[in-house]
Amino acid sequence: MLYLDPAELMRDNPAALIVHKDTYNRMSARFDPDLFQPPHVAKVKTFSSEHGEIDRYLVIDGMTRTKYVNDNYPSVMRDSPTFRFRVQDVTSSYLLNRLIVQPEERTEGQQSLTMLQYLRAVVPPTIEHSQIASDRIAAHLINGWENMVGEDLARKYSALAAFSFLGNQAINIATEDGLGRDITKQSKLMSEETSQEREQLQHALMEMGAVIRQTRLIRQEVARSAFVLVSGESPVIGGEREARRQIYGLLHMPEVENKLKSASPNIGEREQMRDQLGQLISNAFKNTSNAPNKGEIVTILSDALKDPNLMLDHTLDVFTAPNPVERYDRIREEINKDKLTKTYMSSHRLQGLGVVETGLINRLGSKINLPDRDRQGLISVINAGEIASQQAASLMSRITGEREQLIARGVRAQLLDEALSQIQDAQKAVVESQSLQTLDAKNKELANKINDVSRRINGQIAYQRVGTMIDQETGDRLKEGYGPQIKIDIIGLILGEFHTVNNENREQVEQRIKDYTGLDQDLLVKVKGMDISLRTALQIQTDRNRPVSLRPPVNPIPPPTLAPPVGPSGIPPEDPTSVFPGSGLPIQPTPPEEGVIVDIGTREEIRKQNNREKLDLLLDDEIIELNEIDLDASDITDALRQKIDIVVRWFGQRGYNHPNIPHLVQDTHPHLLEENRRLAEELVRIKRELSDRDTGTGR
Repeated sequence: MLYLDPAELMRDNPAALIVHKDTYNRMSARFDPDLFQPPHVAKVKTFSSEHGEIDRYLVIDGMTRTKYVNDNYPSVMRDSPTFRFRVQDVTSSYLLNRLIVQPEERTEGQQSLTMLQYLRAVVPPTIEHSQIASDRIAAHLINGWENMVGEDLARKYSALAAFSFLGNQAINIATEDGLGRDITKQSKLMSEETSQEREQLQHALMEMGAVIRQTRLIRQEVARSAFVLVSGESPVIGGEREARRQIYGLLHMPEVENKLKSASPNIGEREQMRDQLGQLISNAFKNTSNAPNKGEIVTILSDALKDPNLMLDHTLDVFTAPNPVERYDRIREEINKDKLTKTYMSSHRLQGLGVVETGLINRLGSKINLPDRDRQGLISVINAGEIASQQAASLMSRITGEREQLIARGVRAQLLDEALSQIQDAQKAVVESQSLQTLDAKNKELANKINDVSRRINGQIAYQRVGTMIDQETGDRLKEGYGPQIKIDIIGLILGEFHTVNNENREQVEQRIKDYTGLDQDLLVKVKGMDISLRTALQIQTDRNRPVSLRPPVNPIPPPTLAPPVGPSGIPPEDPTSVFPGSGLPIQPTPPEEGVIVDIGTREEIRKQNNREKLDLLLDDEIIELNEIDLDASDITDALRQKIDIVVRWFGQRGYNHPNIPHLVQDTHPHLLEENRRLAEELVRIKRELSDRDTGTGR
């Protein structure tokens, strides 16, 4: 235990000015000396320009307690005269801790911690208080930076510059190896750096990265805390003097050096501009100290200083603006838009921009964040948007200018009106796109809408053209009954195959119209439903159109020659005599009574009666003969089945007025067989259940 002056301890530990408010308020409400836990301190080797290298006691745990006693020492001593401020020296304990003093760092006879070892030790108690952890860690790192790199290097590359580098999202600090690789990749860490300075900076950045990684805090938050402490010239880091040193230590970063070189090739002028820039930064930081959003402003100022897209004049503009956040955004928008415009015009060799291109570049090119890869992507999608908009304008012009002609060619007026409205909406969506991805999607929607409208207009024109060709082929045949529906089906089949009608395919379309109009309706339906091919349907139709012969005669007996009866009219009636194949006997018609004048209607009725009598006689004979044939369906050959089809079709057409009974049977018979099988199985199941119930075995 050591008795130390709390004022001296506060002087050597400015980070203690950042207090944990809850702890401080509890002590203010009631200070009990018996419950006071002595702060933990450790002897740390430090360096200062005034005193050189010196050992100091730095607080590891108990900074808020130390500050409370220092702030209220007279009242504490008045209320508790026996109280003595004591601290516990834990140096020897930490020197033996392998996590604090790593084996490769250990030196013989070491009596104090190095600054890096102290930072390792102070992290665990600091991060227990999440409200102040980020600020305290930032303060410790700023205060310890000079001890890590030396006074001269710290003047050129301050802790704030280190925070700026490590706060970059592109730098990997998650692992020691990752951070080491990213540091090595940097061509320069500081302008005009020597190899020794480079080595020192790399080592110090690795150490700072390790401390931040140990805290598990968000590195950008720690960096923001550091910039806020500097901007406010906080006594935590040494006040105004140290704040200015931290700011001027930013001006040798490579990003700043590039801005200065772009502004002037003269070294002397660049140094003058560096001093002016440092003063502007210092003033800008001071102006933010009382701003409610000072954290955001300080971050923006830091970003503007490092932004490689901002020239020096842009950077100065941001630092002198009344609202740096807003001004930085506007400058980035202007820069991005200018770059996109130049790149777009150069890539397409344009002398000027169209209305759509200008609108899209102004909207999408003015984004605050526009990486180069997005800029290249925007060039292609903006060009696609311009092309699609031109096509849309051309189509709308045609629809408007040729409206009457299009309607006369079969296009519905409603379609034209809807097309204009839909294309205008799609074109508007393209122009109003807010991102690369949205523009790409809207371009595709507009192109699809143009294709869809064109397809529908051309489809209706082709529909009317094919309909006219069908009318020319069929005359009035398809204008009544099922005719209009058949016509619609034929048009659909033809447009499904050819899509349009032109000079190149006109003859093919005409032939296809003849094919379809020559089919019976049932075959047309099957072709439309893709149950059979057109080729098969045409073959079936050919078979149907062939004259029906129940059985071709081998040696037909010619009918006898009979003298036709002559009536009073002097006109001989039609000879209805025919021979039923296989009977060998002529069938005589029933002649009209003599002396009766037979008119045309009577003659037709006589013909039908004669044919009915013939069919009756033939059926009597054939039924007897057919009953004598003992064959199953499986015994019938294909050749016999074809002849049976002819006979059945003939009887179906005459007896039942059905065009094709064989096909009806073929379509329904499998389903009937399946249903019979199912019913038979169901009957067996029912019988089994009844039997089980009767025998008492049913469940």
